[in-house]
Amino acid sequence: ASPEFTDGFSKLQHGQPPILETMVVVPGVTLEQLGKVKSGPDDEKRFLSRREYVQLAEQEVALDSSFHGRGGSMSQDGS
Repeated sequence: ASPEFTDGFSKLQHGQPPILETMVVVPGVTLEQLGKVKSGPDDEKRFLSRREYVQLAEQEVALDSSFHGRGGSMSQDGS
């Protein structure tokens, strides 16, 4: 028989708490264990506005242009 603890300690059955109780799940993630499921919170901002999309596209075009030497300070041979 295992010893009786009087300080409030109780030995865990498997030595570790269930992963569903300890893991923090981020938006877009679903965790499943032994038939139980834990999902992250809903992502509050899932879609870009038209303005945000245009800004990202312009930044990507500018980055691509400078990387390939068009319109940037780099020459065609990368020096």
